Amino acid sequence: MSHDLVHARVREHLGRLRLGHLAERLDALLSEAARTEPTYLDFLDALLREEIGAKQKKRVSMGITIAHFPAVKTLEDFDFKAQPSVDSKLVRELATGRFIAQAENVLLFGPPGVGKTHLAIGLGRAAVEAGHSVLFTSATALLAALAKAESEGALKDKLNYFVSFRQTCVKGPGAPRYRPRPIGADRERHGGERQYSSGRVGGVARAGAAVAADA
Repeated sequence: MSHDLVHARVREHLGRLRLGHLAERLDALLSEAARTEPTYLDFLDALLREEIGAKQKKRVSMGITIAHFPAVKTLEDFDFKAQPSVDSKLVRELATGRFIAQAENVLLFGPPGVGKTHLAIGLGRAAVEAGHSVLFTSATALLAALAKAESEGALKDKLNYFVSFRQTCVKGPGAPRYRPRPIGADRERHGGERQYSSGRVGGVARAGAAVAADA
């Protein structure tokens, strides 16, 4: 069977399997294999690493777009020496995402200009890279969205939207506490409001964590 026929068939199979990156890189990978003469297992390993790496990069890029981060910031870029009051070990621990798995919240307090928003974005980006869905918003926009949804009778849907993210980053300034009317069965049992720490918000199950940065 001719080389060209096999080559075309392999590319077709890669496309049908949705291995688009491998299809694009096939010629370069074959040339590299001809030069280095890897074992079959090593060659297969290289192919899989190429495709997984490409999919991870695409997933992270999409996650960052969905998160609506206001700037490109990473924890690696944060100058801990300039802010010695920030516990770098604690930040690195938070970057592991264990607080997300435990549905715990992180509050970042301090005067303006010390890097709270940078840390919030950095923790959000770390969560995206770990495979979590993240949303970045301001307290003002969050409260306005909830108030608008409540006035339209769609509060529960809006709450479900916000809690669908595994991590929500909320940037100050601090705003008056929002008190939504209770939904469904919670109306009688809880009389109007439940604390976030209870695991439910306005009758909606809460599955993620929040990072709040004061202004």
